[in-house]
Amino acid sequence: MTFFDAVKRAFVGRAVATGKSPETRLAPKDAVPALSTNAISSLAYAPDEILFTLAAGGVAALVFAPWVGIAVALLTLILVAAYRMTVRRAPGQGDYQIARTELGVRAGAAVGAALLLDLTLTVAVSMAVAASYVVIAFPLLEPVQPWIALGGVALLTLLSLRGWARSVRVRIVSVYLFLAMLLLILVAGGVMVMVSGHLEPFEGASAANGPARVPAPAEGWAAVILVLRAFSTGSAAVTGLETPVTNASSIRSPRAKTAGRTLLFIGVVSAFGMVGILVLAHISGLAPAASGLTGSGTDAQRAVEPGTWPTPVTVLLSQSIIGAHWPAIVVAVVTFMILLGAGMSAFASFPRLAYQLAQDDLLPRQMRTRGERLVFSNGILLLGGFAGILVVAFGSRVTDLIQLYVVGIFMAFGVGQLGLARRANKHRRHAVRATRRRDVRHLLLAGFTSGLSFLVLISIVATRLAYGAFIAFLLIAVGAAWMLSIRRHYQRVDRRLKAPQHKPGELACADDVLPSRVHALVLASNTNRPVRRAIAYARGMRPARLECVLVDTEPERTTRFLNSWDEAQLPVPLTVLASPYRDVAGPLVDHIRRIRAEKPREIVAVFVPEYVVEHAWERLVHNQVVARLHSHLRLEPGIVIATVPWQIGLEQDIDDSNAGGADAAGGRGSQGGRVSQEGS
Repeated sequence: MTFFDAVKRAFVGRAVATGKSPETRLAPKDAVPALSTNAISSLAYAPDEILFTLAAGGVAALVFAPWVGIAVALLTLILVAAYRMTVRRAPGQGDYQIARTELGVRAGAAVGAALLLDLTLTVAVSMAVAASYVVIAFPLLEPVQPWIALGGVALLTLLSLRGWARSVRVRIVSVYLFLAMLLLILVAGGVMVMVSGHLEPFEGASAANGPARVPAPAEGWAAVILVLRAFSTGSAAVTGLETPVTNASSIRSPRAKTAGRTLLFIGVVSAFGMVGILVLAHISGLAPAASGLTGSGTDAQRAVEPGTWPTPVTVLLSQSIIGAHWPAIVVAVVTFMILLGAGMSAFASFPRLAYQLAQDDLLPRQMRTRGERLVFSNGILLLGGFAGILVVAFGSRVTDLIQLYVVGIFMAFGVGQLGLARRANKHRRHAVRATRRRDVRHLLLAGFTSGLSFLVLISIVATRLAYGAFIAFLLIAVGAAWMLSIRRHYQRVDRRLKAPQHKPGELACADDVLPSRVHALVLASNTNRPVRRAIAYARGMRPARLECVLVDTEPERTTRFLNSWDEAQLPVPLTVLASPYRDVAGPLVDHIRRIRAEKPREIVAVFVPEYVVEHAWERLVHNQVVARLHSHLRLEPGIVIATVPWQIGLEQDIDDSNAGGADAAGGRGSQGGRVSQEGS
C-alpha cells in the first residue's frame, strides 16, 4: 500500500464491495423529517434576511416585516400544493425530468444547471450561516469565520465520501431538535405577549423607538422596491421543497402518499415558523444589529452596514423570553445541527442529480461512476469544490450568497411547472370525461404556479440584479451551454464510432479488414536492459518486419550508441533518423508516414520502453520524452503504441534463457547490423 493509499484509506475508509451498499429505503416515519431538512433549515436565516433588508430603509420600515412573512408563507403553501400535484402526476420525477421530457433538452439543461447551482448554494449558505452561529457561541472566533465556513464544506465533503451523507439519523435528530426549539420560542413568546401585552427586548438589543411610520407618498416607490427586495430575499425559505419530489424513489411504499405528507409538513412548519418569528420580532420591537451578541446601538434610523451578518432574531427572542445570555448558545448549537443536516442532504441530492444528467449526456459520463465507498465520488468532489469556491469568493457573507440562492430555485420551479402544465394539457385532450375535470384543475394549478414563480423571478431581477443576482443568471447560462456542448460532443462521437449496418457474412466497415502485415518499431536511445526487453517483446509478437529506430539528436551520443550496438550484436536491423533540430517526435512521425504511404494496409506497432519508478516525485525525472511521443503518435492513423514497462527496484529481471528463446522464436527474417540512415 502506497502512502497516498494509506492516507485515502484513513480519511475515506475501506472499500465497499458491490452489492453491499448501505442504502435503504426510508420508512414513512423517517422520510418526513429526513427529506424536510433543507426547507426547514431556511428558517434559520430567511426571517433574518427579511429584517436585514428592511432595516436598510430605517427601523421604521420593519413594520412591513410581518406582511412580507405572510406573503412568503402563502407562496410556500402554493408551491407545496403544486408539488403535491407533481408527486401524484409524475411520481419520482423532479423539475429536471419533467422539463427534459415535456419541454426539450434545452429546457432540461437550464433546469439542471439551476438545480445544481441551488444545491451548491445550499451547502455554501448553510455553512456560512452555521459559521455565524459558531461565532455567536464563541465570539472570539469571529476573525476566522470564513475559515470556519470553509472547514464546514470540507467536513461535509469528507463525510459524504465516506458515505455518511446517506445516513438520515443526523437529519432526523436535527429537525426534531430545531422544531422543538422553535416551538418553545414561539409558544413562550406568544404566552408572554398575551399575558403582559408586549415582549421586552433583552438589554442591548436594538429596538425601534416610538411608533413605526409608514413612508410618505414621496417615498412610495422606494418603499415598494424595499418590500419587493425583502420578499425576494425571504423567498429563500421555499428552497428545499423539491427534495421530497426528487427523492420519492428512496421512500418505501406508499411513496407518493409519503412524499405528499412530507410536503404538507414542510409547508405548515415553514409558514407557521416564518410568520411566527416575524410577528414576535415586530411585537417586541427587535431590529437586527450589525454585530455583537445582542446588538450595538439603538438609533431608530440607523441602517445595518451592508455585508455584515446581524444577530439572529431567534437568539434575540430567546434572550428576551428568558432574560439571560445563555440561550444564545443553545440556539446556536441546535441551529448548527440542522444546517449541518441541510448540507448533508444537499450532498446526497447533488450526486444523484448529476448522475441523471450524465445519463442524458448533459454531464461527463464519469458522474455515473461510483467510488470505493459506493458513492458518486466525482459528484461529491464537484459539489465540495464549487461550494468552497463560493464561500471563499463571497467571504462567507450570507447576504451576498442569498442574492444568488433564490434565482436558481425559482427558475427550476417555473420551468418545471410549465412542463407539468403542458403534460396536463396533453392528457386533457385525450382524457375521458370522468378525468377531464381533474386534468383541468391540474393544468390551472401548474400554470398559475409557473406564472407566480416567473413573477417572483422578475421581482428578483428588478430588485436584486445589481446586488449580485446577475451572477446566478450568468452561472446558469454558462452551465446550460456547457451541458449542451457536452451532449453535442457525445452525439458526434457516437455517430463517428458507430459501425454501419451490414448483411450477415459481410464486413461492417473498413476497420474489420485484417491488416496485411505488421511493421514493428522499437524506439531506442541505448542498449540497456529496458531496450532489450522491448526488443524481445516485439520479436515475441512475430511481426512481418521489425526494426530498431534511433533518432540522432546528439552526434556524440549517437556514436556511442552505434558502438554499443555493434558490441551487443542484437539480431534486429537498426535505422538511424537524422534530426538537425534535435526533435525526437518529428523524424519518427515522418518515418512512420513513409511506411504507411508505401503500404497503407500495413499496421505500424511502436514499442516504447518506459521506466516504472517507486515514488511519485521520481516521475518528474523519467519518461518525459515518452510522454511527448505518446501525445504525437496518438494523432497518427494506423499506429499501435505498446509501452514496455521496466520496474526499477522491483527485482523483475529478464532471464537470459528466455531472451535466447525469444531470439530463436522471433528471428524469422531478422538481420543484425545497421540497415539504413535516413534524413529528416
